[in-house]
Amino acid sequence: MKKLSLILLTAVACLIGSPSAWAIPSFARMYNYNCTMCHYPGYGQLNKFGYNFRAAGYRIPSDIGKEMNGGKVDWTNYIAARFSAGVKASTQTNANGSATPDNGSFTLGGSSIFLGGGLSKNFFAYSELGLGNGTGVFPGSSPSLSDAKLGYVTGSENDFFTVRIGKFGADGYAGSDRGPVGNATIAGTVRPTGTGLELGYTHDDTRVTLAFYDGIQAPVYSGLDTSSLGATTAQTAPTSDSNNAKDIQIFVNQFIGDDGAAINATYYNGFNGSVAAPGSPIPSVANGAGTGDSTGQEYYYGALFANAPLPLKNLDIKAGAEIGQTNAGIFGVAGVNNPASGGFFGELDYALDDLTPVAIRWDSTSTNISASNVDTEKITFGALTPFVQNIYLNPQYALIMTNSAAGYTYAHALSSSLNLFF
Repeated sequence: MKKLSLILLTAVACLIGSPSAWAIPSFARMYNYNCTMCHYPGYGQLNKFGYNFRAAGYRIPSDIGKEMNGGKVDWTNYIAARFSAGVKASTQTNANGSATPDNGSFTLGGSSIFLGGGLSKNFFAYSELGLGNGTGVFPGSSPSLSDAKLGYVTGSENDFFTVRIGKFGADGYAGSDRGPVGNATIAGTVRPTGTGLELGYTHDDTRVTLAFYDGIQAPVYSGLDTSSLGATTAQTAPTSDSNNAKDIQIFVNQFIGDDGAAINATYYNGFNGSVAAPGSPIPSVANGAGTGDSTGQEYYYGALFANAPLPLKNLDIKAGAEIGQTNAGIFGVAGVNNPASGGFFGELDYALDDLTPVAIRWDSTSTNISASNVDTEKITFGALTPFVQNIYLNPQYALIMTNSAAGYTYAHALSSSLNLFF
């Protein structure tokens, strides 16, 4: 029974529900560890050991400069795959009393292939290929390459440098990493999706990274405060574009002790592409011809996060605050700044019975921190439940409360995904 419990716990910790998750079983196979080494007891997120493992190029920091796998090539230590299916049901009550039909859906076909790990004494790589978009097994859409990077690490266990090049996002820790449940708040709209170069340095419990990315905004106005013909709409995630402006990100993480407590901060200075010229009344493509290289087309994003285990066994708390603004930044032009967007969140994670991690998260975001009736509150409950050794469920319930002049609109969403990882 004890052995079975360990197997189930390993499966829960290894099989992360998000398609963009970094954890893959091949990393555990490479070192003959179970996945709890990097994830337990969090809700699918890295602990301190796992964070340092990733920072050192998917190897134990003490192995920097040593041959991986004793110099032998074993592809099972580098490749893994994921397949998922899910159901979702939602209902909504509008503040203005208008009717909204209830909604239910079934998705099949979210597939990913992961290839990565330490390649030699110093090199490492990681790629993630998505097949299908969740609406069908293979709906005919082109495969998506969400990550493709090559890196180099050199130094010692407690003092090392890294270089990464390719298509990737910044590697945060705990609250600043990909949120397990709920929204990633403002950060979800500015995470880099283009190619870039990152320089990193770790000294004892401190890690600092400096990254340079190509312009990442879509050729529409889709920054932190999205507007269309003067009407504020929902925030939208950017896609790649072709402007030549370079985005800059600085990330600092500081661990406090050995139990995973940490404080980290990030600053991102980016450029919008194909938006209106500075000073235009409505920042849309239709009435302007500005480019991402123009002064006044910048935006910034800053955040501070904290993570700490609580005295109660297997309980972890996360919190963070974020702020961002379009037409503002290091080279911003006075008089053309758009309203600042902001958000904060709090989250509790608990490893229930050493088998089922559960979490509750509260997000609060605003498209204009100086205005009223433009905020969104979201409360999310989630769990990872083992089904059999390589299959698990990820049930979630979310209550989204969107404020407006007419009052709050309440939306309830219940979903569950079934994931197979091998």
